Amino acid sequence: MSDKHQLRTGIIIAVIASLISTFILWFLGVIPAVWQACKSASICLFRFLLSSIPVPVWLIVLLSPLIISTLIRMYAALRQKDTEHQNWRDYKQDEIMGMIWRWRYTSYQGGIEYIWCFCPDDNTELVYEDGYSLRFPTVSFRCETCGRKFGPFNGDRHHVLGMAERQIRRKLRTDEWKAVVERSGP
Repeated sequence: MSDKHQLRTGIIIAVIASLISTFILWFLGVIPAVWQACKSASICLFRFLLSSIPVPVWLIVLLSPLIISTLIRMYAALRQKDTEHQNWRDYKQDEIMGMIWRWRYTSYQGGIEYIWCFCPDDNTELVYEDGYSLRFPTVSFRCETCGRKFGPFNGDRHHVLGMAERQIRRKLRTDEWKAVVERSGP
């Protein structure tokens, strides 16, 4: 036989079990002991709040929310000022040699790592194609999506990556990076 009112039955059983356990704990003396402990703790807290030190404790308790909120506002204002100033680590993308270059900085000394180029038209990661011109190595970069080609550049792909990295470091030294970050946002 199933009960159509399972929730109501569960609540009734919980209330009855609570009343029985409360009666048993009261009979065993546990509840009066807990009540005495709470009463003693309240009296101690009240006496502590009224105790005398150079500044009344009750005044400190009353003013603590105001002090805490003031400290939080000061911290938030300082954090906002920090975010308003541009950070050179926000400079992580730029257009160099007609391609969009992206990189990140090492956490230790701020060196450039994971640098690579992307198509300015469709943001596809470019692939490189090695070649030769008059017995010297060249490299071109091609977009697999739109077919646009960049180059050829003298040297291999490592040489071109180094050229882009040197341009990035030059812009960091001359503060040109600030205008790039302002245009693109951090």
